[in-house]
Amino acid sequence: MPRDDIDDFWDLVEQVRTRTGRAGFCDALARELGRRPIPQIARFHATMMRLADRAARWELLAAADLVFARCGGCSTDTFHDFRLWLVHLGRDVFEDVLADPDALAELPEIAVLAGGDWSNAAFPAMGEVCGVAEQAFEIVLGRLPPAVAAAIVEPAEFEQRPCEEPCGRFVSFGAEEGRSRFPRLTEMFGS
Repeated sequence: MPRDDIDDFWDLVEQVRTRTGRAGFCDALARELGRRPIPQIARFHATMMRLADRAARWELLAAADLVFARCGGCSTDTFHDFRLWLVHLGRDVFEDVLADPDALAELPEIAVLAGGDWSNAAFPAMGEVCGVAEQAFEIVLGRLPPAVAAAIVEPAEFEQRPCEEPCGRFVSFGAEEGRSRFPRLTEMFGS
């Protein structure tokens, strides 16, 4: 991926998140992307999916499973949406958590969960971000004459979704392994 694309991606995510917070993130991101050319929207979506795939690691799943223990653990769908939520938090948080999943314990959003707030507003998942590029595409088409818009084909990149299965070395999900591997998360959420 060209350096400009990844930097542009993270800059846009940071600008929108700083301006809107979580509640308005997807709508604001779609509006921002809707001001850009369609190929750039498609590259943004492809970058988002590649980053979500980078986060599909057994160790991160084990850490997320500890966080989601009160909800029965981290299912495949929850892990999918959790990784997209992690991307929305920005480059620094994303890279820190990939380097050390126990760093999730440093996030204020995770501390809220440890305090017992499992409301929809606090839930660390953001699957709806998968549709942001398509929303932006519709915004672009809406500005064009109907005959022109009808002739434009939706980019193939929009079909991409994050991978389902974690990759890398399998990590055991047991309580003992959690205590040694994720001491800060274990302290917050128990074992």
